[in-house]
Amino acid sequence: MTTQSVLSVESLTVEFNTSQGNFQAVRNVSFELKEGEILGIVGESGCGKSVTSLSVMGLLPKRISKITDGHIYFQEQDLVKLKPKQLRKIRGKDISMVFQEPMTSLNPVYTIGDQIGRIIKNHEKDISRKEVEARVVELLKQVGIPRPDEIKDEYPHQLSGGMRQRVMIAMAISCNPKVLIADEPTTALDVTIQAQILELLKKLTEERKMSLILITHDLGVVAEMCDRVLVMYSGQVVEKADKEEFFTNPKHPYSKGLLASIPEIGKRDQDLHYIKGNVPHPSKEINGCRYQERCEFFFEKCLEGPKLLQLKNGSCRCWLYEEEEV
Repeated sequence: MTTQSVLSVESLTVEFNTSQGNFQAVRNVSFELKEGEILGIVGESGCGKSVTSLSVMGLLPKRISKITDGHIYFQEQDLVKLKPKQLRKIRGKDISMVFQEPMTSLNPVYTIGDQIGRIIKNHEKDISRKEVEARVVELLKQVGIPRPDEIKDEYPHQLSGGMRQRVMIAMAISCNPKVLIADEPTTALDVTIQAQILELLKKLTEERKMSLILITHDLGVVAEMCDRVLVMYSGQVVEKADKEEFFTNPKHPYSKGLLASIPEIGKRDQDLHYIKGNVPHPSKEINGCRYQERCEFFFEKCLEGPKLLQLKNGSCRCWLYEEEEV
């Protein structure tokens, strides 16, 4: 794996306009995705994971949201500054996405073959119908769908949840993207199918030399799949680290709480650990660290908003490590 970055997000801030007023759903988020790397983004629901990914894809609902600050660089282009027509040439071709629930992402009135074929034709204008059909069948084979010649003529409701997610992956890789974003791709699937989908994503990433952003709340998936980990809380990045460093020596109190909440095999009588309280609503104004109300290490300086400290083996948004900053 090379160290060159294929995608770079710098100081991204996203604001939503609602009936309750304006609030920031993502606050000053920065990270890099390296070539061939699998980056895991973890955190509780509402922490800003999906909003960050939709910002990269240019799919934020324009009526109620906007990027108020920051840059998203892909191949030296700032996606934030591109016009919609320019962004459409990149979205689906160079950067693609697998969404949480395939049944709401697939169009119920078009066949599987039509939906995959439309993506190919949108980005390759001169391709013939026969070539498109051959590509669709080959893609369905690559994602492990049996009888691809028949499945391409079926509709989404005729397939199981696991099959529909495989179709979504086939659509996402149809134009050989350099970056694939998978937003909780195993939601609502049973455990066996989850493992198959994750194994498929890892295999495709290696074979196609793609970079993958895997958004999840399952730390077991992160341990199995990812090279690096990005932990988000209340719209902010609170920790960045290599996978091994994260699991053996977590820094941020939130990261420690997440890892402590994993039950240990064989200890039936153990008291399950949990993080007290709830994630604050994005509209809630908090002086200082946004984790302070739930943190067991809270002290006076936490009332000052901590910056993301650069440490020897990663980054952490916590004053506890101020003396370790490099």
